[in-house]
Amino acid sequence: MKSKLALTSAFILALTFFTSSAHAVIRPIIIPGKLATIMMQAMSSAGGGQMDPEPRALYDAIAMDPQDGPGGGKGKVIGTAENDFNLTCAYKSQVSELNVVCTITMKPSPRVKISMTEVEFVAEGPDAAMFYEKFAGPGATQPFMWRSQNGWVSIESHAEHFTFHFKR
Repeated sequence: MKSKLALTSAFILALTFFTSSAHAVIRPIIIPGKLATIMMQAMSSAGGGQMDPEPRALYDAIAMDPQDGPGGGKGKVIGTAENDFNLTCAYKSQVSELNVVCTITMKPSPRVKISMTEVEFVAEGPDAAMFYEKFAGPGATQPFMWRSQNGWVSIESHAEHFTFHFKR
């Protein structure tokens, strides 16, 4: 009974854990071996309605054009046909042009590693080329590199290799 309670508590802690700083709020929801969702919000949980520009900076860094969403908003969506990686950056509301939420979801596959503190997705070949075109832009010759200010989230994209990495 005690170990079941400890496991349940650990699961709830994993679902509710979040970090706030002077940077974007980054909320990981990680179930090792099952699912990882990393959410970056512009709204600081410290209150005061202060908006952080970091999720908007990622949105702007992605070269692809925004797509119309079902609710009338615009966003940038990049994912694999296998559904083992999906990144969506979209405006949460029209309150501020900084109010962007980026959500990265990964599911188990040979290309995804998920533990309680670290998540990684690596693509090679055609998927890497697709990511490179969407992140760096058509005809790009330089790699795309982006890192959150706290260092937890990093994205590196080349024509032959793509890596998303989260570590807290």
